[in-house]
Amino acid sequence: MNLTVFFRLVTNLKLLLWLLFVIIIVIALQQFYFGQTHIWNPAIYKMSFYNLINHKDLYSAQQLYRGENIDIFKYSPSFAFLYAPLAIIPLQLSMILWNLLNVIIFFFAVKSLPFNDKKKSIIIWLTLLELIISIQNSQSNILMAGLMIFSFTAMEKKNFLFASLCIVLSAYIKLFGLVALLLIFFYPGKTKFLIYTIIWSLLIFVLPLIVISLNELVQLYKNWGTMLQHDAIISQGLSIMGILKSWFGVNATKAIQIAGLILLSIPLLANKMHSNKQFRMLYLCSALIWVVIFNHRAESPSFIIALTGIVIWFVMQEPKPLITIFILLAIAITSLAHSDLLPVSFRINFIDAYEIKGLPSFVLWIVIQYKICIMAFTPQSLQAQGSTDE
Repeated sequence: MNLTVFFRLVTNLKLLLWLLFVIIIVIALQQFYFGQTHIWNPAIYKMSFYNLINHKDLYSAQQLYRGENIDIFKYSPSFAFLYAPLAIIPLQLSMILWNLLNVIIFFFAVKSLPFNDKKKSIIIWLTLLELIISIQNSQSNILMAGLMIFSFTAMEKKNFLFASLCIVLSAYIKLFGLVALLLIFFYPGKTKFLIYTIIWSLLIFVLPLIVISLNELVQLYKNWGTMLQHDAIISQGLSIMGILKSWFGVNATKAIQIAGLILLSIPLLANKMHSNKQFRMLYLCSALIWVVIFNHRAESPSFIIALTGIVIWFVMQEPKPLITIFILLAIAITSLAHSDLLPVSFRINFIDAYEIKGLPSFVLWIVIQYKICIMAFTPQSLQAQGSTDE
């Protein structure tokens, strides 16, 4: 096989999608027979639905699955209801279908970006290790990345009905999905978008009323809020707050998050750049990274979202050896930080102790945000850096 044929194969999006399907099946088989602890997330989702229809509290200290304690359910009551089609089937099958859903939405979200197929395939390949980590944990982070990208590409096509649905769905999974609402500042039709957002929010909010009463639903949302508030107190995760605490002893989660949100929002004031497509895409990259590095509960599987933003920014740049080396190093640190390829003592005493996994994402967020602000507020009429090659 010559290099031309090989290159065509590895950049073939259909083959890449099949490769992802194979990876999901292989991981599922490995976990069913050798790694039972990794199936607890699907078990949590499954039990949340049964707890909902049996009028139980979704956010009690511990949930039971087949007599064993599993972790706390951290999503909304509406998520518990929407998981019903997967909850009623065997756990092993639901786990496979859940990961397939996540990956399919992520894949087609990347496919909807205004790049040529070569750049889209690069995004998939460079995020592959983080995709595998998220698939192994059967979390919702791949889905969150896909929904945030879809919200952007739908706005680009003025499809505000679909864009608002993606944002509302992401918020009912994890509240930080609301950050994608900032993207609407770039587009006309804000009133229409707001109406769609309110309608979708109400529709998804009332869905559990099919199986529980209004009083029960209101109480569940109060319990969800209490759980999230308590969750914010006990950990800073792999976020910038965690880095600052482990490096300098700084413990100011709320202040840092507010400062980060202000910095993220400042470029929105530059109305002159709202019509610049590259500027809007750079802002998408910044938002994808922001929701992880300023998330007080950022975990290792969360970084598929940040890494997607990093890689999208990378394929927008002119190919330069220094940028390529830096990005590959950032990917290696991010994806291998908690890998079994590193010695356990090194991970515990260095990687975990200093929250190293989150460092490349934070550095690159500063770089991207700096470029966005320079473009937004310089007097000269500047073009955005990079290309979409639509």
